[in-house]
Amino acid sequence: MKKYFKLLTVLFLLMITVNVNAEDNYYVEKTRDVDYSKITFKDTEGNDIAHSSLGVLEFSTTVDANNNLTNTKYSYCLDKHMKYPMGYHAYISEVPDGVTIDPDTHAEQIVMFGFYRELINNETLRNQVKNEVGDSFQNGPTFEFNHTYGTSNDFLTAFNTGNEITVNITKVAYDNEVNNITYPLVIKFKKSDVMYLDYSVTSLGGNYNYNHALWILEHSYPTLTVEKALEEAGASYTTLLTEMETLYTGKTADEVKKIADDYIFAVVQHSIWKAADASFNGKKLGDTLTGSTELNKLYQWLNQDREIYTNYDSLSYDNTIGFIKPATGKEVFSSTNDTIKYGPYAIDAKVVSTANITVEVTDSYKDKVKLVDKLGNEITSFENGTEFYISVPKKEKISEVNIKASAENALVFEPSSNRGKIYYSIYPYFQNVVVGGQVSTTNVVGTIKLQYNPATGAENVAILFVVTLVSFAVGYMVLNYKNKPVTF
Repeated sequence: MKKYFKLLTVLFLLMITVNVNAEDNYYVEKTRDVDYSKITFKDTEGNDIAHSSLGVLEFSTTVDANNNLTNTKYSYCLDKHMKYPMGYHAYISEVPDGVTIDPDTHAEQIVMFGFYRELINNETLRNQVKNEVGDSFQNGPTFEFNHTYGTSNDFLTAFNTGNEITVNITKVAYDNEVNNITYPLVIKFKKSDVMYLDYSVTSLGGNYNYNHALWILEHSYPTLTVEKALEEAGASYTTLLTEMETLYTGKTADEVKKIADDYIFAVVQHSIWKAADASFNGKKLGDTLTGSTELNKLYQWLNQDREIYTNYDSLSYDNTIGFIKPATGKEVFSSTNDTIKYGPYAIDAKVVSTANITVEVTDSYKDKVKLVDKLGNEITSFENGTEFYISVPKKEKISEVNIKASAENALVFEPSSNRGKIYYSIYPYFQNVVVGGQVSTTNVVGTIKLQYNPATGAENVAILFVVTLVSFAVGYMVLNYKNKPVTF
């Protein structure tokens, strides 16, 4: 059973109470629409979910001389029901070439962006609007206002030359008029102030839904490449391209790859919405989609329930691989006439993902030592979290075992603290966005040395472990001596 919490309510409270610091400012903009018309998501009863507008959000901290975002990366919407973020740059960018906006309409739109900025910076005003409008609205905001620049064309000229302009707002209405504002509301701003809305980073730990969304971000596109994202889900990028070629005939190979990217974006976005418990006309997203076998594999993999979601945000990713000792009181010892077995240990790779992990005994007598499962079967394939036991022949009197775990081309955060985050607009009705961390590949290696008491040989199970991590830090873990080992 999923543990659904009031994630969005908590986020809204954050938006109302947290101030934007200058060093936290970021910009988010919807740059284009995404076509995902060839696949259909199902609700919990197996019925079709209607397609809705879906756009690519790009995220950055910088703009160029023409006020375009630079060094952008993709981000995703957290709440389906909030509006896409829009500043004046997005508004004017959507005007077709050769089309002239009516000056009065253009002036009112500029006032709207100035009002957005005022809401961001004026907590009292923000609370007044929130208290009267509620959590959502269908229409607005619209305004009645005046200024001292003469005509609307004069107003536009002052705005476009970069001057600070002053506007007296005498009425604000969403679905209904906002009456608890003290009118006239005087706002002042420059063109550069309203090109983009400020977004600020926040963390929201301890929430199952948020942790699920964070896990999706860090295990899918664009944190991972499209190829790696599909591979992690047991799907094939090559097969997906074949599916897209069938659905979109006459396209070049590069065009098909771009289409595939957009479809993966749509799947990840819907997965995040599902993690956030979004509704589509009163219906919840189900566990399947139709139209693409490979995308359905990705969707189902991203939406699996995992115990890790309970504390995922607090996990450490220090880009190492090591070993977990048996918990105190949980050590298991087994002795037969021929062998001694002790454990369990587990692989602990603090990375985003790995391919196969190689685990090997490095001693000269390595063929005498086996890494086995609980039933004594030798393990030949390891992955993160795999439990294993040490099995050694009694007659060999082995007093030391050295084990090495390694993973080539492991995906790690770069730097290790650069994980996914939520960014929010203090304007109460714009979309919160989630952004994945930056990853790179590296080789990680960890070793463990098991030293048995040489006075009594392998039958004495008081063991000292030395774990050397790839960062060259050394940790010491001592297992409790077991006078009466547990047998099984």
